[in-house]
Amino acid sequence: MAKKSRLAEAQESIADAAKVAGAGAKDIASDALGAAAAAAAGVVLHRVSQTIAGAQAKVDQEKVDQAVPADRPAMAESLGGSQRRRSAKSRPALGKAPSKPKRSRAAAAGRTAKNKKQAAANKKSLKKVASQKSLRRRSGK
Repeated sequence: MAKKSRLAEAQESIADAAKVAGAGAKDIASDALGAAAAAAAGVVLHRVSQTIAGAQAKVDQEKVDQAVPADRPAMAESLGGSQRRRSAKSRPALGKAPSKPKRSRAAAAGRTAKNKKQAAANKKSLKKVASQKSLRRRSGK
């Protein structure tokens, strides 16, 4: 019996040690997981900051490209192209182009009727040609 008590005592002490080691391992694992998450977040934040810095540099470069050079007056740059050109033209050149003379409704209606007749004639001739082609195909010519 003495052996069993020593064996049971050894088992208990091993089980207790395993529990303590397991708790320690959980702490270590959670610490490692926390450190990995922090490192991953740091990498993500670093990449985001690089991307933002690159975009900011691009915007700054575009602003520099759009800036007015020193040899040009600022007013000419602020005006649109059409306003600049318009101010250089003479007054008569700005007038409207002459419009076509207006026709009466009756003349316009006659013109559309004429167009309808012409379209009908064209359609009829196309049908005639198509039927002649189909007849040739059937006869083998």
